[in-house]
Amino acid sequence: MNSKFPLISVVIPVKNESAILGRCLNSLREVEYPSGRLEIIIADGMSRDESPALALSYGAKVVRNEKELVSSGRNRGFEAARGELIAFTDADCIFDKRWLANSLKYFDDKKIGGVGGTTLQPEDSSSFEKAIDCVFHMAELFQSTSHRRRLPGAKEAADIPGCNAITGEKRLKRLCRG
Repeated sequence: MNSKFPLISVVIPVKNESAILGRCLNSLREVEYPSGRLEIIIADGMSRDESPALALSYGAKVVRNEKELVSSGRNRGFEAARGELIAFTDADCIFDKRWLANSLKYFDDKKIGGVGGTTLQPEDSSSFEKAIDCVFHMAELFQSTSHRRRLPGAKEAADIPGCNAITGEKRLKRLCRG
C-alpha cells in the first residue's frame, strides 16, 4: 500500500434510484475513512429521475453509462476511477462504519487481488428482497461465495458480491509497469 489511507474510488451504478440513493450516500459519509481519500463515482444508466443531480449534491462524480446495465456501469466507473483501490457497491446498500478500513489490511498481501464480504439483508426488506436473499443463500450452498455467510476471517472465494467488492487491480497494474 502506498500510504496508510490510499485513495479509494467507490463505484455505484444507478438508474432511476433517487428514492434510495440518498440513504446510500449518507451511509458513505459515515464510513470512517478520510473524506479527501475517498472518491465516489456514480455511473448513471440514463436516469429519468433526479439520481444524477442528487449524486452531484453529495459531491460525487457522475459518469454516463449509456448501456444502462449494472456491469457496464461498473466498467464505466472503473475507467473513470483515480483510486489505487476500487470499491464496488449498489445504491440500495448501507455500510458498516469500518467497511473500508477493515478491508485495507488484506491488501498488505501482494497476492490479494480483491476482497469482499458478507452482504446482510436488512430487517425491513420487502418480500421481493427477501426472495432474492433466498436465491443467494441457495447459491452459497453450491459454491464458495461470501454473499451471505458471516466468516470468522479471510478465506479464498470463487465469487465476491458486486455490492461489496474491493479490487486492487489498478494498484497491481501500476506495480507491474514499474
